[in-house]
Amino acid sequence: MIKPIFLVSIFVFLLSNQAIAADNLSSSDYIGIWESSWTVVEGEKQRLIFDSNLLIIFERQFDNEENQKFETKNIELIGDILIIRYDDKDDHLIYKLVLSGWKSSKTKRLYGTLYMYKNGKQFNGLPLSFMQ
Repeated sequence: MIKPIFLVSIFVFLLSNQAIAADNLSSSDYIGIWESSWTVVEGEKQRLIFDSNLLIIFERQFDNEENQKFETKNIELIGDILIIRYDDKDDHLIYKLVLSGWKSSKTKRLYGTLYMYKNGKQFNGLPLSFMQ
């Protein structure tokens, strides 16, 4: 007779193998359109667009409000951490996105934090989550 602990051990092993099936994103995996899978701000939609020329567009769309659009080529990849810096035209508002992600055979995910600076001082940070 097979003991229950043995069956549980096999089940946990199989689940852990599924979790390990994900892999880190390579630099070419970022290219494309990433849609927010969840946002902190109710009614907000976010989109992150990586083009093949390394231009990265970050859009924040709000219900009944003015939408925001930032463009940059100011990126830094450190291991599996991606840092993207957006400056507004007057240099008063700065967004820094610090992201990491993973991929599987079926999906790609990015997650991290949007840090907000005004006049050189950080005033907020929001969690981000994107999928492709």
